[in-house]
Amino acid sequence: MSSLTLLLFCSVFFNVKCDFNCPKNLEPITYSVEYSDNYGTTDIKTVVDNVITHPPTEKNLSISLSNQTIPIFCKELFNYSGTLKNLFVTNCSTKKIMNDFLQNVNVAHTIAFDHNPITTITKRTFANLAVRKIILDSNKIKVLENQAFENLTNLRTISFMWNEIVQINRHLFFHVPRLLHLNFEHNQVQNLAANFLIIEPIDKLHLDLSYNQIATIERNAFNSIEAKKIDLFLDFNLITTLPEGLFDHQKFSQIHLWANPLENISENLCQDCHIGLLFFGKEVLANVSPRFLAWAGRKNIRLDSKFHFTAGCGFRGFTHFWAFAAFILRICDF
Repeated sequence: MSSLTLLLFCSVFFNVKCDFNCPKNLEPITYSVEYSDNYGTTDIKTVVDNVITHPPTEKNLSISLSNQTIPIFCKELFNYSGTLKNLFVTNCSTKKIMNDFLQNVNVAHTIAFDHNPITTITKRTFANLAVRKIILDSNKIKVLENQAFENLTNLRTISFMWNEIVQINRHLFFHVPRLLHLNFEHNQVQNLAANFLIIEPIDKLHLDLSYNQIATIERNAFNSIEAKKIDLFLDFNLITTLPEGLFDHQKFSQIHLWANPLENISENLCQDCHIGLLFFGKEVLANVSPRFLAWAGRKNIRLDSKFHFTAGCGFRGFTHFWAFAAFILRICDF
């Protein structure tokens, strides 16, 4: 019985977590190594080996694995200690990322796992790394455990686009002081509870929750996000009501609520807050009350009904273009 089969057997039939290690006899894998020098020269080599290795004197190395069979991604895949620039793992049938998989290797810029059947990101999977960007798009992620991302002092961008996340773990992050872009687009999030996500003090957060199934947002949902400024994107959800006081005690550069079936928007969305730009759908904005318009005027809030394809995050342009095209086709009954 394989290690992965044993884990699943224990979890399903005994309702316990079973730890397992990487298989000792790893099958040969094919990967590419890209080396860039200080003069912009790039060299790409293809390697077939049982483990990932490279000459320890080389710098600016990127490792790419694609279309391999690596069900468990773990430290035994590496036989050296050092720093990589990037690590890309695409369509490798990876179901499990061990929480010490980079125990002897640091990644300076980007870690990306995409198009893999990963369902859970466990506690401290990504911890004590110098990485700036983590991309976990187009997997099967449903569960994000407490402190899955811990002590990542350079992390600025993390993306969970196109997964199956229903609920966001409020304790997902611990000590990520430079986080800037956080993307949950195209998931299955249905509710934003009070204090749904804890973010320790940071300068600015670009939070994208567009293309989910969010129907309800509880008051104080954003109170535990300690950012000096927030760009909030909630386009293409199922939100009908915004509770009074929802945006209190926060400073939002912009809030996007395009393509939501909003009704009866209160003029008491916040008393103690700052909102620079507030975007609604054209029909919603046309039906807000005079009291709401007066409130927005007093708060110096600019109201807009235009849909914006890009918003500075670097993720939104491409996905929003095709989603918007599909939306137009749907409403025009093509």
